[in-house]
Parts: sequence; C-alpha cells; structure tokens
Amino acid sequence: MQQSGLPHLGHSASACLETTTNAILDILGLVQTEIESPYVGTPILQECLQQLRDQRPAVEFLQHSARSAPHHQVLTPPAEVELESALDSRRLARGGFLAVPSMPSSTTPTGLTPCADTPGWIEPPPEYAPPADSISATTLVTSEEKRDAKQADMDPPEPQDQASDEVFDSDVVYNAVTENNEPLIIDLLDQGVDVNASVGELQRTALHQAAYLNNQRCLSLLLRHGAEISAEDAKGDTPLHLAAWTGHVEALATFLSHGADVDWLSGRDAYSPLWCAISAHHIDAARLLLKHGARVSLRSAASDNGLLPLHQAAITSQTAMCELLLERGALVNAPDDEGNTALHYAATSGSASTVHALLRAGADVNLKQSQGLTPAHWAAHKGHEEVLLLLLSHGALVNARGKANARPLHLAANRGNRSAVRILLEKGADWSKEAVWDGVQGTPARIARLKGHAGVAALIDKYAC
Repeated sequence: MQQSGLPHLGHSASACLETTTNAILDILGLVQTEIESPYVGTPILQECLQQLRDQRPAVEFLQHSARSAPHHQVLTPPAEVELESALDSRRLARGGFLAVPSMPSSTTPTGLTPCADTPGWIEPPPEYAPPADSISATTLVTSEEKRDAKQADMDPPEPQDQASDEVFDSDVVYNAVTENNEPLIIDLLDQGVDVNASVGELQRTALHQAAYLNNQRCLSLLLRHGAEISAEDAKGDTPLHLAAWTGHVEALATFLSHGADVDWLSGRDAYSPLWCAISAHHIDAARLLLKHGARVSLRSAASDNGLLPLHQAAITSQTAMCELLLERGALVNAPDDEGNTALHYAATSGSASTVHALLRAGADVNLKQSQGLTPAHWAAHKGHEEVLLLLLSHGALVNARGKANARPLHLAANRGNRSAVRILLEKGADWSKEAVWDGVQGTPARIARLKGHAGVAALIDKYAC
C-alpha cells in the first residue's frame, strides 16, 4: 500500500502512524474552519481546538521523521526520548495522541453535530417526536470546501443559494434547543435567525421543542426574542397544547404568564389544552389550566358527538380527574350530542371508582341517551359486573327499556356475559320479554342461542322454570 508518496511500508508501525498524523492534521483544519463559522463558535470547540493545537509540533516531528527515511527502509516509531525532546523544545505540555484512523464520514458522530450525537438524547414518543430530518448530523466537508463556500458567499446569491440558507436557518435554532446549547441559541438569535421557523413534517418551531423538553431557560430566551406562542404545527397544536400533552406544568405556567389563551382550540381538530392534559392523564397540568380559567364546558370538536372534558375523563377511567372537574363546576349530568352522560361513559369503561365518584356527585343513574339506554344497559353490554351491581344498588332500573324494547338482560345475553346475566336475573330482570337488538329479535334466551351462547341461554331457561 502506498501512503503519501512513501515507499512500501507493509504493516510497520510507521504506516499507521502517518495515517494517524495526516488525519489529525485534516481535523485541525476542519475544526479551525468550524470555529471561524459564526454558527459553531462554542467554548467546547475552542477547547478541542487548543488540545489539537498542542499536538501539532509532535505530529509535524513524526511526519518529518517518516518522510525523511531512506528509500526501502522499514520505518519504526521514534524513540521516546526523541519525542519528549521535540515536545520540550516547543515548550508544550505532553499529551496522549488521538488515534484517528481516517476522516469521519458524514454519518460518524463527531461532537460537532447537534443532538443526534449526544448520548443523553432520549427518543420521545413517535407522535410527539421532533422530525427526524431536524436532528440529522451535519455533513462534514473539507477545509478547502469551506473556504470555497466562504468565497461563494461573497458573490451575489443565486435563487437556489437563498433557498439553501432558508433551510439551514429553519432548523438551526430548533437543533440548538434540542441539545440545550444556550450560548449558541443566544448567538443565533442575536444574528437575527428566524425564531419562528418551522421544521420537518410536523412543522414545529423551536418553541414547540422547548415546550416538549420543558426547558425553561430556552423558553424564556425564545419568548424574549419574539417566539410566537400561537404558532401551530401540522397537527394544529400550539406550544401550549404540546406542553399540556406532555404534562410539563412549568412550561404551561410560563406560557400562561406570557398571555397564552388557556382555551385555545387546536387548528386542525379543535381541542383545548385542557382536553390534551386530560387525554394524556396529566392531572397537575389540568389543575393548573383550570386555575387559570380553562372552561369545563368547552366541547371538543375532535369527537363526533361533542364530548366534554368530564366525558373524556370518565372514558379514560380517571376518577381523580373527574373529581377535579366536578369541583371546578363541571355538570355531572351534562350530555354529549347523543345524550350520553359521564356516567354512561364510566359504566362503559368499567371503572367502579369513577362510577362511584359520579354517583356521589349526583349523577342520574336512570338517565337515558338517544337510543333509550341507561348506564346499566352499557354495564350489562360490556359485562362489568362490579359496575352493574353498583348501579343497581343506587337505584338503576333492572328492566329499563330502550328502543325496540331492549333491556339490560337482552344486551348481556347478546354478548354472552354470563355473570352480568346472573346478576340481572337475581335482581328481578324479566326474562320473558322480546326485543330487537343487534339484528336479532327474541327473548334474552333466544338471542343468546342465536349468537352462539348456549350456556347463557341455559342459565336464563333455568330461571324461567
């Protein structure tokens, strides 16, 4: 193998040594160019440059020794005393040599790239993750290419060059927030980089990312430099919504103190920050939003039937959240567009504790929705025995009739819910009445047989005898 015009070296130590020294010299040029760039001059790189500079005299000494060897001579590393003498002659501190076999590729972590190379980076949930293209490693170029680029900057920009600058500016602040590089953020903002530029498919701004990471210092910096709290991403979420989704109370408090609309509806699905906090089970975030006046009567357009915050809390079996909303004025019997109340939803979800909390707050146990179904119908349909017993013990009508005469026993038999059927029969359910349910007409026993639940049908027949 030929290296830099030297004779054949085989596997000698000198071959490895020269490859290493050439790589170090190349990196010195790269780092020097990065330091001179207005976007990268960080203290960490300054320190890195100084450490590499300390190695330059020794590297030059080693390279000179390798190149001055006679032709066909097998080279050997210099003696330790020669190396030490070379270092001392230039009054340099002695340090370990960096073993760099070759220049890094564009995908190799270098320490010069944003958060994708940071070991502490934690991948967020996919739905709320920053777009992949915003945290990709910066492509490394040679010093000559950097100098050519600087020369090109002095010429009038072509339209494509302007577009390229816009792409760079669009993610540079976002990436700096991701890696929590406060000095770089300050430097970029002072240079006038667009603080509200959006990034990637989700079109999130640096303020969205700061909210997601709950980075208070970055939030304050961005807000002081004009970051828009009302900026919406591709899903219609503002930074306030994202803070609610992630449950970051500190970020929420910061936005609210800067005048964010506590009831701002997302642009695409029209849900409020309170809805986000409830859906993500963040009760502290919900408490803070309610303290700042979030309306418990604000329906979500994201649902097809006009759900209220209390309905969403009941659907997701959040007893404490239901109690909080009730304390803040939520109406326990408020219906959705189809007449379902929070108790209907709690009975469907099967949470006995949520059902109990709603009953304590005065929920009407026999209130019917648009199809004439009570909460007991839904508990029987789902086979939630504990909830069914709780409802019946609080006055639920065991023979409540819905449309087409459907009663809780018909629904339980249709689904083959044996325990629910037994409970209803023991509480006096009428087994003889016919109804139409789920495309089938007949008594509870007949419906059970037609749906393939022979054991349930036999149980009903036993009570009929």
